[in-house]
Amino acid sequence: MPDPSSAERVRDLSLLMTRWPSVTGSPDEAAFAGRLQALLAGLPPFRRHPDRLFTVASHGEPMTESVAALVRGSGRRTVVLAGHFDTVSIANYGSLAPLACDPEPLADALLAELQSARSTPPRRRRSPTWRAATSFPAAGSST
Repeated sequence: MPDPSSAERVRDLSLLMTRWPSVTGSPDEAAFAGRLQALLAGLPPFRRHPDRLFTVASHGEPMTESVAALVRGSGRRTVVLAGHFDTVSIANYGSLAPLACDPEPLADALLAELQSARSTPPRRRRSPTWRAATSFPAAGSST
């Protein structure tokens, strides 16, 4: 079982990084690697070995970067972690878009929206109007 303080730290770091906007192709995405590098630089392995933490130019306009970090362990095995930190557009959140990068308030707002929708009588949908096709020949006709 993980140390509760470690689990809490992972949660806090995850929430912190989720709050950093990084929509694909935006200046925020381009700035993310620098923010991540600065965050990691404060951790003990990189305070002792700052040369083991760096960025590599990637692509795009504005230019994005990838973060590379090495922490040596005591065994012969190596673990490589890879990921990305750009996100899709937040436009689908509609009126909640300002909360898209803030998970806890977003969850509260989504739940409130769902509860509100549940207490409101459903809107009646109109049935689609179907017309019989009249331009096709009747079955068995030779037309």
